Amino acid sequence: MTLAALALSCSAESDGGKSTTETASQTARTETSAGTPEPPRKEIGEGTPFPVDAPSFPGARIEEMGPGPNGRVKQVSISAAPAQTVYDTMAEQLEKKGWKIHSRMSDKGQFALDASKDDRRVAVLIADGKVLKNAGTSGTRITVLIAP
Repeated sequence: MTLAALALSCSAESDGGKSTTETASQTARTETSAGTPEPPRKEIGEGTPFPVDAPSFPGARIEEMGPGPNGRVKQVSISAAPAQTVYDTMAEQLEKKGWKIHSRMSDKGQFALDASKDDRRVAVLIADGKVLKNAGTSGTRITVLIAP
């Protein structure tokens, strides 16, 4: 499976029956259709929730945050750290935050993690800055796609 296919498969998962959210600029809590509480979320641009249990790389500069494909939330950030370091740190964070990692992939400076927690999925895509030079971006690019 290619890294792009992983991102698409993660974003194609169902939304898990989420039913409610609170207003923007406050921490929100949702419930599944079974009434199970979900983790708290931070509201980001235009009321888009970003789960507090999502992985993030320390010191990375957030370039973009908002709605992603199929109701997911997307955060794109850039770090000066090597892609391998980002990959190792993000995998460690996922496990510490209770996520179960289903797949780990790497190919020529690009890395991907696919994980789940309860009825949610997260994909972490990491690209070495050398790969991105043609895109006008320097540093390691980190994309997190997660169900809110």
